Amino acid sequence: MMLVASVTFVLIRQAPGNPLATTFAGQALRANAAAQVGLDRPILVQYTDWLRHLARGELGESMVFRGQPVRALIFDAAAITLQIAVPALLLAAGLALGGAVLAAAASGRARRWAGGLAVLGIAIPVFVTAPFLALVIGVWLRVLPVAGYAPGDPTYLLMPILALALPLAASLYLVSTQALEEVLSHPSIRTARAKGLGRLHTVTGHAFRAAAIPVLSFAGPLVAATLLGSVVVESVFDIPGLGRVFLDAMTGRDYAVIAGTTLVTSATVILTNLVADLSYPLLDPRQGMTRETG
Repeated sequence: MMLVASVTFVLIRQAPGNPLATTFAGQALRANAAAQVGLDRPILVQYTDWLRHLARGELGESMVFRGQPVRALIFDAAAITLQIAVPALLLAAGLALGGAVLAAAASGRARRWAGGLAVLGIAIPVFVTAPFLALVIGVWLRVLPVAGYAPGDPTYLLMPILALALPLAASLYLVSTQALEEVLSHPSIRTARAKGLGRLHTVTGHAFRAAAIPVLSFAGPLVAATLLGSVVVESVFDIPGLGRVFLDAMTGRDYAVIAGTTLVTSATVILTNLVADLSYPLLDPRQGMTRETG
């Protein structure tokens, strides 16, 4: 996190553009505003002051969003993003794991078709899928709202959730199927098949738990892809979530908001990897296979 904070601080100040240019028209006004927020001081002084405030949990105030505290801004936006990201992850996990189990128990031709669809799902980016869903479901069929956000109305979130879940499900499906195939080739699994167990029962009862470890190792990249995809989805569907706030901050060169959102997303990915690492002993395939063989 210290490395992320330092690199973020340096990079955003090397980017072209003045964060005060869009808010203050005159040179004198910009100079006065820069002095008030400390942008006229040497960058090393700005860095040490920022770290000192960061150690106290203070992220500063936004320049683009008219002096709003960054911490409150991120908290409100993250609450909206979680309403999209969590259901999208659950939907992606359900589609991918369920599809992987069925594919592992199906014929080779069915597995090839499912793998081809998964590769297609990964190849089509979110910024293509999201407008396509808005066009078909929102404009042509008029089933759901095309864009916008209304607190308490889940219909505005269904298309963003679906647009975000589809590529995640495709990626997780490929990881899950590969893990299941490797586990199914283990001698203990072949012994279980030789005793007369069907392929589906073998997958669900013997192989699925052992195959969960490589899926868990994909948890960090999966969360990172979810947060990255939320930037596109929230922009397409005009949802004021964390991704949209980050994009607006990048456009306006809002240093405090860019740094704050970067730190929050980085901490989320790091904590996800930590939880996944701590979960490995619960799903140790050697212990699981020892119990099944015995």
